[in-house]
Amino acid sequence: MTPVLISYVLIFFAKKISIQKPLIIILVSILFLFKGDTIKSSLLNYYAFVSKYKVHHDKDLYHELINGNNFKKISNLIDKQNCLYTLTNNLTWNYIFKKPYCSKYHYNFINLSKKSQEETINQLKIKKPEYILFEGKNINASSQYGVSTKSMNYLIYDYIIKSYEPAFDFNNNWFWKLKSKQTNKVNYNKVFKGKIFQEKREQNFLSKLKTLSGISKNIVDFSNFSDIQIKVSFQNINNTNMYAVLVKNENDKTLSGKLLNSKNYAVVEIPQLLLKKGKNKIKVILMDSNNELFFFKNYSLNIKD
Repeated sequence: MTPVLISYVLIFFAKKISIQKPLIIILVSILFLFKGDTIKSSLLNYYAFVSKYKVHHDKDLYHELINGNNFKKISNLIDKQNCLYTLTNNLTWNYIFKKPYCSKYHYNFINLSKKSQEETINQLKIKKPEYILFEGKNINASSQYGVSTKSMNYLIYDYIIKSYEPAFDFNNNWFWKLKSKQTNKVNYNKVFKGKIFQEKREQNFLSKLKTLSGISKNIVDFSNFSDIQIKVSFQNINNTNMYAVLVKNENDKTLSGKLLNSKNYAVVEIPQLLLKKGKNKIKVILMDSNNELFFFKNYSLNIKD
């Protein structure tokens, strides 16, 4: 029984036996705090959550911008923009540069449904911000409830990849510029050799229940997003210089990208709903620190029932 369901049960019986609301709030808070397998692991999870979203990260970002020439440089770039769009969950950027957000969905985690993503894309097409904060190196391994951020916002990623190109990097934050033409900066001179194989991540019933706890299934069904995981091995390339790895299907639709720091392989998560049963052809794209895109050859991936 998930904490959300337990909360509703407590509130229902509280009305029946006239328990004070403050007491119910305390009990619900304790349930959410200790919803892990053990009290010890729950406390560690709670500490990790608090540490991740502490205000001092925003203060560090503010001082890094103000103390150098970066603030002036970025300000000049976005001066004529009416808004600033970021594919991060950090709204400090909008506050520091006094720019409103380009869409009503300020956090990517709540911008999950197809309808909300299409709405965001339409707003970006209308407002056309010249520069956006796409993401940074440290975002490649980001996930929510075990699902890659790129998988969750795949429609927005697909639009940005087609419409924007890498411009400059600030402290692992990647700014992209609106393309004048629909072209990619591609280096065709380097030759890549590699192979690809599929890994199936099995989840038991308790793992699936834990994934869905704390969020309404009406927002998005996570079961279709991260079931398929592939591993790409490559040669003649330094993986530590790579920002991201992206995957496109045979219809040139961006699927997903999640690059792990390794000497000779990249692990990529692909949302199963974007793959068809049977044979799929995919194209792997690597982006390096020089803002160049390197293409692997097309790979065949067989999806079984």
